Amino acid sequence: MALSKKQCAGFALRIRDAMKAAGISGPSDFSRRLSKRLGRTVNRQTVYKWMTGEVASIRAEVMLSVAAEVDCSIVWLSTGEGDQLRSHPMDDKRRELSNVYNELSETAKGELLSYAYRLLRVSNPVSTVAPPPRAPAKTKQKH
Repeated sequence: MALSKKQCAGFALRIRDAMKAAGISGPSDFSRRLSKRLGRTVNRQTVYKWMTGEVASIRAEVMLSVAAEVDCSIVWLSTGEGDQLRSHPMDDKRRELSNVYNELSETAKGELLSYAYRLLRVSNPVSTVAPPPRAPAKTKQKH
Protein backbone atom coordinates (compact mmCIF):
# COMPACT_ATOMS: atom_id res chain seq x y z
CA MET A 1 0.00 0.00 0.00
CA ALA A 2 1.44 3.34 -1.05
CA LEU A 3 1.73 6.04 1.62
CA SER A 4 1.76 9.84 1.25
CA LYS A 5 4.38 11.91 3.11
CA LYS A 6 1.81 12.75 5.79
CA GLN A 7 0.83 9.07 6.11
CA CYS A 8 4.51 8.08 6.37
CA ALA A 9 5.05 10.51 9.26
CA GLY A 10 1.94 9.28 11.05
CA PHE A 11 2.85 5.64 10.49
CA ALA A 12 6.35 6.30 11.85
CA LEU A 13 4.95 7.80 15.04
CA ARG A 14 2.42 4.97 15.49
CA ILE A 15 4.96 2.19 14.82
CA ARG A 16 7.35 3.68 17.39
CA ASP A 17 4.55 3.98 19.97
CA ALA A 18 3.35 0.43 19.32
CA MET A 19 6.88 -1.01 19.48
CA LYS A 20 7.48 0.73 22.80
CA ALA A 21 4.17 -0.54 24.21
CA ALA A 22 5.05 -4.07 23.06
CA GLY A 23 8.49 -3.92 24.72
CA ILE A 24 10.39 -4.09 21.44
CA SER A 25 13.81 -2.51 21.91
CA GLY A 26 14.53 -1.23 18.41
CA PRO A 27 14.84 -1.99 14.69
CA SER A 28 17.09 -5.04 15.14
CA ASP A 29 14.78 -6.66 17.69
CA PHE A 30 11.70 -5.90 15.60
CA SER A 31 13.24 -7.12 12.32
CA ARG A 32 14.21 -10.38 14.03
CA ARG A 33 10.69 -10.89 15.38
CA LEU A 34 9.03 -10.05 12.07
CA SER A 35 11.41 -12.27 10.13
CA LYS A 36 10.44 -15.16 12.37
CA ARG A 37 6.72 -14.39 12.04
CA LEU A 38 6.85 -14.02 8.24
CA GLY A 39 9.31 -16.85 7.62
CA ARG A 40 11.57 -14.58 5.59
CA THR A 41 14.07 -11.83 6.28
CA VAL A 42 12.86 -8.36 7.18
CA ASN A 43 15.88 -6.08 7.03
CA ARG A 44 16.72 -3.91 10.04
CA GLN A 45 17.09 -0.94 7.69
CA THR A 46 13.53 -1.44 6.49
CA VAL A 47 12.23 -1.29 10.06
CA TYR A 48 14.37 1.79 10.66
CA LYS A 49 12.79 3.46 7.62
CA TRP A 50 9.32 2.68 8.98
CA MET A 51 10.30 4.25 12.30
CA THR A 52 11.66 7.42 10.68
CA GLY A 53 8.95 7.93 8.05
CA GLU A 54 11.24 7.16 5.13
CA VAL A 55 9.04 4.37 3.78
CA ALA A 56 7.05 4.95 0.58
CA SER A 57 4.96 1.78 0.73
CA ILE A 58 4.40 -1.33 2.77
CA ARG A 59 2.89 -4.62 1.64
CA ALA A 60 -0.45 -5.56 3.21
CA GLU A 61 0.93 -8.93 4.37
CA VAL A 62 3.77 -7.16 6.17
CA MET A 63 1.43 -4.55 7.67
CA LEU A 64 -0.74 -7.35 9.09
CA SER A 65 2.32 -9.02 10.60
CA VAL A 66 3.54 -5.73 12.05
CA ALA A 67 0.14 -5.12 13.69
CA ALA A 68 0.04 -8.67 15.05
CA GLU A 69 3.58 -8.48 16.44
CA VAL A 70 2.91 -5.22 18.31
CA ASP A 71 -0.60 -6.38 19.23
CA CYS A 72 -2.43 -3.38 17.80
CA SER A 73 -5.27 -2.67 15.43
CA ILE A 74 -4.34 -2.80 11.74
CA VAL A 75 -6.68 0.15 11.10
CA TRP A 76 -5.05 2.28 13.80
CA LEU A 77 -1.55 1.35 12.67
CA SER A 78 -2.17 2.12 9.00
CA THR A 79 -4.47 5.17 9.33
CA GLY A 80 -4.37 6.39 12.93
CA GLU A 81 -8.15 5.96 13.19
CA GLY A 82 -9.93 3.95 15.86
CA ASP A 83 -8.44 2.34 18.94
CA GLN A 84 -4.77 1.41 19.09
CA LEU A 85 -5.33 -1.91 20.81
CA ARG A 86 -6.95 -4.87 19.17
CA SER A 87 -10.29 -5.86 20.64
CA HIS A 88 -8.63 -8.54 22.78
CA PRO A 89 -5.16 -7.30 23.68
CA MET A 90 -2.62 -9.90 24.74
CA ASP A 91 -1.62 -9.88 28.34
CA ASP A 92 1.98 -10.70 29.29
CA LYS A 93 1.31 -14.43 29.73
CA ARG A 94 -0.40 -14.75 26.33
CA ARG A 95 2.40 -12.83 24.61
CA GLU A 96 5.00 -15.02 26.34
CA LEU A 97 3.16 -18.19 25.31
CA SER A 98 2.85 -16.90 21.74
CA ASN A 99 6.58 -16.11 21.60
CA VAL A 100 7.49 -19.58 22.90
CA TYR A 101 5.07 -21.24 20.46
CA ASN A 102 6.61 -19.34 17.52
CA GLU A 103 10.04 -20.72 18.47
CA LEU A 104 8.93 -24.38 18.44
CA SER A 105 9.32 -26.89 15.62
CA GLU A 106 6.13 -28.01 13.88
CA THR A 107 6.28 -31.33 15.75
CA ALA A 108 6.67 -29.59 19.10
CA LYS A 109 3.78 -27.23 18.25
CA GLY A 110 1.53 -30.25 17.68
CA GLU A 111 2.63 -31.82 20.96
CA LEU A 112 2.02 -28.57 22.83
CA LEU A 113 -1.48 -28.25 21.39
CA SER A 114 -2.29 -31.85 22.34
CA TYR A 115 -1.08 -31.18 25.87
CA ALA A 116 -3.06 -27.92 26.05
CA TYR A 117 -6.29 -29.72 25.08
CA ARG A 118 -5.65 -32.42 27.72
CA LEU A 119 -4.95 -29.73 30.32
CA LEU A 120 -8.14 -27.91 29.33
CA ARG A 121 -10.24 -31.08 29.77
CA VAL A 122 -8.79 -31.57 33.27
CA SER A 123 -8.98 -27.96 34.44
CA ASN A 124 -12.30 -27.03 32.80
CA PRO A 125 -14.37 -30.14 32.01
CA VAL A 126 -17.34 -28.07 30.79
CA SER A 127 -15.32 -26.15 28.21
CA THR A 128 -16.78 -26.14 24.71
CA VAL A 129 -13.35 -25.77 23.09
CA ALA A 130 -12.49 -29.00 21.33
CA PRO A 131 -9.44 -30.09 19.37
CA PRO A 132 -9.81 -30.35 15.61
CA PRO A 133 -10.63 -33.83 14.32
CA ARG A 134 -7.58 -36.00 13.77
CA ALA A 135 -6.67 -37.36 10.39
CA PRO A 136 -7.01 -41.12 10.24
CA ALA A 137 -3.79 -42.93 11.06
CA LYS A 138 -1.95 -44.32 8.09
CA THR A 139 -1.81 -48.09 8.05
CA LYS A 140 1.21 -49.96 6.86
CA GLN A 141 0.55 -52.19 3.92
CA LYS A 142 2.18 -55.59 3.82
CA HIS A 143 4.02 -56.49 0.65
